Amino acid sequence: MSQITGFFSELKTSFDNLSQSIQSFLNTIEAIRSFLKILFSIIPLDLFLV
Repeated sequence: MSQITGFFSELKTSFDNLSQSIQSFLNTIEAIRSFLKILFSIIPLDLFLV
């Protein structure tokens, strides 16, 4: 029984780590998007399209 409990405990830990990784990945993407928005508001997009 303790093996099953240990297995689920490890599974939960792995899942928590995964969700933390996904969350930080999404935060990074959001930061990059914000940065690009600011960048494009300063620099006209036309410069990149030419």
